[in-house]
Amino acid sequence: MCIAIYKPENIYVKKHTLQTCFNNHPDGAGFMVFDHKEGRLIVEKGFFSFRKFWKAYKKYKFYRAVIHFRYSTAGKIDHDNCHPFLVNENLGFVHNGTLSVRMDKKEFSDTWHFNEHVLKSIVNDYPNAWMHKTMKQLIESFLTERNKLVFMDNEGNVTIYNEQLGTWDAECWFSNDTYKKQMVRKRYAEGATGQAGKGTCATNACGATTATKGTYYSTAANTTPRSTNTNRSSDEVLLESLMAEAEAEELGELAANRGNVTPDVDKTLINLGKDNVDTLAEDLNNEIAKQGDEVLSAVVGEGTVINTPDGKIDIKDLDPIGV
Repeated sequence: MCIAIYKPENIYVKKHTLQTCFNNHPDGAGFMVFDHKEGRLIVEKGFFSFRKFWKAYKKYKFYRAVIHFRYSTAGKIDHDNCHPFLVNENLGFVHNGTLSVRMDKKEFSDTWHFNEHVLKSIVNDYPNAWMHKTMKQLIESFLTERNKLVFMDNEGNVTIYNEQLGTWDAECWFSNDTYKKQMVRKRYAEGATGQAGKGTCATNACGATTATKGTYYSTAANTTPRSTNTNRSSDEVLLESLMAEAEAEELGELAANRGNVTPDVDKTLINLGKDNVDTLAEDLNNEIAKQGDEVLSAVVGEGTVINTPDGKIDIKDLDPIGV
């Protein structure tokens, strides 16, 4: 079972939530975002390390986004079988579930075959069919209750198929509840090698960043699937290490955004609006409650006033919890 996430623009998904998703679904991650400034769809996929995923994703963390973490049930564990898939140069999608489709190439997943044999033909003949209510009902009847799809195009339009089977939480949609806690599964060892994906990209320059008619498509350079044939640390030890690292990094990033507001960060916070500033402040306050006065001192410091559409907010007035 994979997990698909839809995140509206200016909504923040916590880093450790994404880390949990990756831990539970380690067979390749990817995302697509709507770049409202350029009016294009940005697609990046083929991440087999959370660090590389986060490095690529974090610069888009306030964009409208669809994120996917794969747990393989069919096809190879490689770049080509990672989501999102491009239906055409302006439309991408992700899938959670198992599809009953004709599979004539065993190295590819059921989602790949569904895209090649079904979706591309429909969208080629009827470019906007994926947004129409009747077509949505027809496809949903084929999907059954085990499958969900999320589409996004280069104009920022998003449609979720079988939306009611997922969960809205903190203004984001999750295709299942595996984002909440670590599942008991066999883990892969960091740094192990396997067969890297070498399929064709949206353009002929695999590994290079290119733009094609409104779509920005990039492979994840130097990402290699991790092999199952290696010595592994226990689930618990590895999980504790990964989660501690993710939480420490997230606290550091939030602290930097609060105590040392740069012009770029300030613009981001203005775009966020007060509600999301309050959400991030709550995350920070929760961490302060755990860490104590030392963190509060490091975070608050000088220059704590943030400009928002509703006026100025002083971080020192946010009433930290438990300090």
